[in-house]
This record gives sequence, structure tokens and C-alpha cells, in this order.
Amino acid sequence: MREERIRFTANAQTQRRLLERFAQALDQPTEENLHALFAEDALHLSDGGGLAVATLRPLLGAKRIARLYVQVAKREQDHNVSRRLHMLNGAPVLLTWAEGRLVTATWIECDDDRIVALHALRNPKKLARLAAVTKSADGPSLH
Repeated sequence: MREERIRFTANAQTQRRLLERFAQALDQPTEENLHALFAEDALHLSDGGGLAVATLRPLLGAKRIARLYVQVAKREQDHNVSRRLHMLNGAPVLLTWAEGRLVTATWIECDDDRIVALHALRNPKKLARLAAVTKSADGPSLH
């Protein structure tokens, strides 16, 4: 029997606050900082479209997701990375730019204080369309 996952619908302000904390944790990447943001049964999904590095299967669990993002943050250290929050489809999204190119769009599902699902869009074809409408829009910079 398949257990259905409950979908959380926190308000945009809560999502924004948790995305800001996620971005800050990536600036000081430790497994503990990142782990604290996620529910124990959190889910990570990513889409690289076969064209960008992305997880091939969903990751389940705060510990696994925290480990992944410690490695992501380490890889970003040698690149000119900036993050900006934008609104997309009525919800906050964290856009990550490296060397002037949009490389990831991240949005979350959360309860009141933890991320229960993180979605990372890394497919460059999809990101190109998103970059065209967000690069000129000045969202608040997190760096």
C-alpha cells in the first residue's frame, strides 16, 4: 500500500523566510546548519534535463539533503555565485546565478518552521526562459 505524502501549503512569507535561511546556510555550509532547516522526512527533487548536474532520483531525509548541499556549496566556492529571491507563480523562488548565468531555481514546500520538500530546477533550457524574465527584474539580492 502506497503512503500518500501530505502537501504543505505554508504562506509565501514563511516560504520566503525559509528560503532566506537556506541561502544563508549555503554561505556557511555545514551539515548542521543545513540539516536544521529540513523536516526529518524532507524530500529533494531536481531536474537537470540530462543537460546539467542534478540528482537522478528523489532524495529522502534531512541528513541526505544536508550532505548534498554541503557539497553543492563547496563546488560553488570557486565561482562568482549570487542568489536572489523572486516571486514566481505567486510563490518565492531562490535563483542562483554563477558567472552571470542562471544555474538553479529553487522553491520549497514547508510547514511553519521546516522545509518538507525542495525542488531544484537545473535544466538549462528551462532556465534560459526564466532568466530572460528575471535577470532584468531586480529582486532583493542575498549577497
